[in-house]
Formats: sequence, structure tokens, C-alpha cells
Amino acid sequence: MMDKQSKRKPPMLPGPGRPKGVPNKLTREVKAILQEAFEELGGVEKLVAWASRNDRNYGEFLRLWVRLLPIQIGNDYGDVAAIRIEMLEAAKRQADERCAQQLRAANRRD
Repeated sequence: MMDKQSKRKPPMLPGPGRPKGVPNKLTREVKAILQEAFEELGGVEKLVAWASRNDRNYGEFLRLWVRLLPIQIGNDYGDVAAIRIEMLEAAKRQADERCAQQLRAANRRD
């Protein structure tokens, strides 16, 4: 005669889950809502106008842009961190040049 323990099935293992790279439903919905709001607020033209308004906005735009760069990119050596640093340095040089131009223009007016 079998005892109760031998009749038990092994515990079920969890399923494979969502395939790699597929965003969950909430993420998809939030992205769609943000995209719609972006378009209704003026889209790319409005974003460019905002970023061009002053150096603070331009800096904020660059910070956002750098965060959105794909992590998968790599240079000849596969060094992703170096690429981000190079891009940040280039953005900083651009911002510094814009500040210098504004200072020169302000000094000419005085």
C-alpha cells in the first residue's frame, strides 16, 4: 500500500516568462501615452525650440539624450563607457562654445 507522500506530484516550476526584450504591458502603455503627449505638446519642433531657448535647457536636453543612447553600441575596443564619455565631452565643448559666443556678443554690446 502506498502512503500519502508517494502520491504527491513534484512542485510545478514556473514557466519561461516573457521573452527577452519584450516590454511588459504597462511599459508599452506608458510609452504610448508619453508619445501622444509629446506630439500634442508640439513634438520635435517644440522640443528644439525649448532646448534652444537657453543654455540650461540645452544642457538638460543633452543629459536626456545621453541617457537614451543605446547601451549596445561599442567602439573598436568594445568600450561603451568611453563612447559615452566622448559624447559627453563633445556636448560639453558645444555648450562651452555657445557660452563663449554669448559672452563675446554681450561684451560687444557693452
